[in-house]
Amino acid sequence: MEGPEKDLEAVLHSQGELIGSIAHDLKGLINGIEGGMYFVASGMKKDKPERIGQGHEMMRRNLERIRRVVSSHLYYVKDREINWKELKLQDVVSSVMDSLQGRADHLGVPMEIRSQEGTLEGDEIAVPSMVVNVLDYALEACERSKKETKASVVGSAESSGEWAVFDLRAEGFCIEEESRLLALADTYKPRGVDRSHLGLFLANKIAKRHQGSLEIVAAVEPPCTRFLIKLPGKRATG
Repeated sequence: MEGPEKDLEAVLHSQGELIGSIAHDLKGLINGIEGGMYFVASGMKKDKPERIGQGHEMMRRNLERIRRVVSSHLYYVKDREINWKELKLQDVVSSVMDSLQGRADHLGVPMEIRSQEGTLEGDEIAVPSMVVNVLDYALEACERSKKETKASVVGSAESSGEWAVFDLRAEGFCIEEESRLLALADTYKPRGVDRSHLGLFLANKIAKRHQGSLEIVAAVEPPCTRFLIKLPGKRATG
């Protein structure tokens, strides 16, 4: 099989792999919500407010991750039209920090993202989701690495007018080359049972649909992974 038919087969296979991976992840997140419900019910029954609070936080955290997974993957498996708007960089960063600060605190990974003034054209749902996916990956990677090295997530958002740049770094973590290549591939392919690069893959697709790019650069000593997102300040038309 050659030509368009082979390309279509590859795309369909990739979408099947992606949907299967997302379904598996959603199952785990739903289990987390059920665990939170158990804590709430148990806390109410035994009159233990701390268990109620713990259960509520578990449900909130897993519901937020479900929302991000569903919102993000639609930009790949469905040809969704981008709702172009002028977005303020500071608003995007503020939205992202609101979504992830609680998770960063829970994982014990310091996170600081600075933002300059500036604007870009993009989808008000997709652009923050793209940045969240990258930072979510960075937080989880740093959490796994912090036992061996001091880990943190830092970055900035700047605009030159022509380009808006999100320069995000996972300090204390060096991404493996295979994961980097899978994240930036044209079609999704799981790495065995490891689907940690799924969020990066979706972020890359969103960046491309916005006429931009995602670059991932790894350094071994000291360990650091840099995620450089570049989006045009004004979309090209015509």
